[in-house]
Amino acid sequence: MYLLTVPEVAERIRVSPELVRRWLRQGRLRGVRLGGTRLGWRILDADLERFLVSAGLPVADSLTSAGHLVGTPPEPIRTTPPGRSRRARRHRGKHV
Repeated sequence: MYLLTVPEVAERIRVSPELVRRWLRQGRLRGVRLGGTRLGWRILDADLERFLVSAGLPVADSLTSAGHLVGTPPEPIRTTPPGRSRRARRHRGKHV
C-alpha cells in the first residue's frame, strides 16, 4: 500500500487539489491528517480506488496495476541541479 498526498491524488484523477481536500473534509474520500494541518492529508491508494468506484468515476490502469501506485513510489522531483547545492545556487559568484 502506498500513501498519496493531495496534489498526487489531484494529478492522477485530473481534478484540483482543493476539490480533493473538499472530498476529504466531507468524508467522501477517506484519508488521514498527519500532524494536523501543517503536514496535510495522506490517502491510501486502496481508498482512492474505492472512492473512484463508488463515485462511478473511471479507475485508471495505473491505480490497479502493480508498479506506479502499488509498490514503488514515483521518482522524486529534483529541485537542485546535480553537483550544485542550494547555497551555491543562491550565491552565484559571491564568496561564501
